[in-house]
Amino acid sequence: MLVDNSSYHKKGWKADAFLEFKDLSDLETLPSPRVLNTHLPIALIPADAFRKKNKILYISRNPKDAIVSGYHHFKSDLFIGYSGSWNAFFDLMYKPDDTSPSMWFPNVLAGWTYCQENPETCLFLKYEDMIQDLRAHVERIAKFIDFERTPEMYNAIAKQCTFDVMKPAKLPKEQSMGLLKPGTSLYRKGKVGDWKNQFTVAQNERFNAIISEKMKDTGLTFEFEL
Repeated sequence: MLVDNSSYHKKGWKADAFLEFKDLSDLETLPSPRVLNTHLPIALIPADAFRKKNKILYISRNPKDAIVSGYHHFKSDLFIGYSGSWNAFFDLMYKPDDTSPSMWFPNVLAGWTYCQENPETCLFLKYEDMIQDLRAHVERIAKFIDFERTPEMYNAIAKQCTFDVMKPAKLPKEQSMGLLKPGTSLYRKGKVGDWKNQFTVAQNERFNAIISEKMKDTGLTFEFEL
């Protein structure tokens, strides 16, 4: 929206510009300036993005809400088709012997470190902060990517990017893709602190210990409830 100077949702699907879903030759045919998406860790992003000093917005979410979101996504995704329980999923993602398949901590900490070392080309953003003041973050992003707009446009974009507006706006395209089980959506609740409706007391204590260990001395912190 900032690039287009518009507050309208594009009709396309975000996966159309996903690095991991497209050949680079296909992405190069997109009009410049290109706005691309990815779930890839920093280490797997094509080297040209760094060599050419492309602007990177690294968006993170607190790990408790992230694992709950991942659980519901894996259950609704027809290709993944996870059918196990929450407790089994939690134990699978975070094993006590450090062989966990979850890559949240190494991926996010690598992104955090890169952004700290390259503030002119990488902006580290937290979902929780954006929930609290989306309008300020729209303006912050605009200045970072060198697409400053009017205060009125910042207001309009912020309004269109709230969870309650985006969910129904994206739902028709989601349903047409045939990737999710009927009645489910990639946009579930969008709440900060929803992990409290899923975690047991024991799981929370265990996860707090993991957070303390993995994030010690990194300088990175998150809000877990608002």
